[in-house]
Amino acid sequence: MVANRGWFDRVLACGWAYGGGKWFSNGAFLGKKGILCFTTGGGPGIYSEDGLHGPPERLFYPIHHGVFNFTGIRALEPFVAHSASHVSEEKRKGYLDAWANHL
Repeated sequence: MVANRGWFDRVLACGWAYGGGKWFSNGAFLGKKGILCFTTGGGPGIYSEDGLHGPPERLFYPIHHGVFNFTGIRALEPFVAHSASHVSEEKRKGYLDAWANHL
C-alpha cells in the first residue's frame, strides 16, 4: 500500500491513532511495522553528510519518530532508490531486485 497525505490524515487521526494517552509505547499501532521506500531525483552524493540535503536519516526522522514511533509503529530500515528516473533500465531492475531482498 502506498500512503499519501490523505491516508495519513484519515488513518492517523487524533483520538484514533493517538491522544488520550495513546502514543509511543501505548500507541494504537503497537506491534505494527512501517517502512519507507522512495526514489530520489539525485544521486547518493547529495544525500550525504556534506551533501545538499544531508543524510537520509535526517529526512526520515520526522516520519520515523513523529508518525511511526508516536503511534506505536516500529520503523524498519528504509529503502532508497537514487536517481531512479535517470538510471539505466538495468539499474532500475536492480533496484526492484534490491527492494525484494530488502523486504
